[in-house]
Amino acid sequence: MSDLLQLAAGLGLTATITIIVVLTALKTWQDLKAKKAGLRVNDERTQWAKGQAALYAWLVGLEFTTALVLAILFGSQFPWFPSISAMLALEASVLVSTASFLLFRWYLDRKEVF
Repeated sequence: MSDLLQLAAGLGLTATITIIVVLTALKTWQDLKAKKAGLRVNDERTQWAKGQAALYAWLVGLEFTTALVLAILFGSQFPWFPSISAMLALEASVLVSTASFLLFRWYLDRKEVF
């Protein structure tokens, strides 16, 4: 069972990293395209969207990390609960925070706020 869990974790980590790299490349490409077209990339609305996305991503990352720590803490009391290494938990927390920032930034850039 442990080998299967390690394989699933490795595949999930690879897929998550791939998705984050693709989203980052798309956002960078969109920014460069807008800059070439003469649009302002760093105006007040964009700064607001980045700030809000950072705040929401920090909250999501904090809640995910807290839930993961509690699951590890209470899960260690049961022999049937799978053990999660500290490195895997740290990687998952960083990936969730990064992915949520990119998704919130994409959503808030599309949303009309003013």
